[in-house]
Amino acid sequence: MDEQHVPLDMEIDHHDSTDAHHYLGWQNSEPVAAARIVIFPSYAKLQRIALINEHRGKGLGGVMLRQLIEFARTLAPDLPIALDAQIQARGLYEKQGFEAQGDVFDDAGIDHIHMRLR
Repeated sequence: MDEQHVPLDMEIDHHDSTDAHHYLGWQNSEPVAAARIVIFPSYAKLQRIALINEHRGKGLGGVMLRQLIEFARTLAPDLPIALDAQIQARGLYEKQGFEAQGDVFDDAGIDHIHMRLR
């Protein structure tokens, strides 16, 4: 939130305390990544995917994403998996099999694109 200047009231919603499945990634006893999965009627959605800046570019994002996909499939094996990617991270998601759908849109002042796993 601080790095991207997203206000707390835009980041936290009712899913956090009701139906979101939270992910925390650790490296050497230090939390370095976070995300959540929310199961909607027609898809499982990966959300709030974050990796501490100094841990980026080391392959951890791909590891985290594969773990999130695997967990989403255990939670909702019959549903497709989707996410709204920040434009600068689109390539990471494409490497894991996600395809862009629709137009770029603004979310909290940051350009995003909806993506679904093939």
